[in-house]
Amino acid sequence: MGDKPNSDGLGRDVDLGMIPGIAAKYPVLTSLEIFRKTCFNRYFELEVARVHSTGIMKIPIYLSLGQEHIPAAISTVTTEFLIFAQHRAHSYYLSFGGDIPALIDELLHRPTGCARGMGGSASIQDPHIGMFGHSGLMGDQVPVAVGAALGSGKRVLTVAGDASAEEDYVYGAMG
Repeated sequence: MGDKPNSDGLGRDVDLGMIPGIAAKYPVLTSLEIFRKTCFNRYFELEVARVHSTGIMKIPIYLSLGQEHIPAAISTVTTEFLIFAQHRAHSYYLSFGGDIPALIDELLHRPTGCARGMGGSASIQDPHIGMFGHSGLMGDQVPVAVGAALGSGKRVLTVAGDASAEEDYVYGAMG
């Protein structure tokens, strides 16, 4: 079943979601930088998961495993905006150049953390890279990002998950 060229041998198309020639549109060094950031993000997150499993970290951890490539790619091609992310944002923080020791300290609930050890994994921030944490209220980064865009005149990147879409203030902000 499935001897066609783009098949996995089971009749499934392996090109699903692929954009033909996309890699050729970027210089090799850009592709390598995206790959480097993706790998760094992945290994950082795997180490966080390992340490968290020992019980050293006492706060909930929101890993970005499986999503590392998105911020790696975005941050490699542009950095000209403010970043408002909720949870699973470690890779955004790392890709855009956040202070790594400050992130580690935040995850260990230390006062030297990027949110002074008070916000944990969900509220990481670094104003030096234009990344701002959130209060923990699901989806609150969306209306805050809209306000920041309107107030500052700058572009914003808002990262929201599917649970945020259930909140009424998210729809109002999008409007």
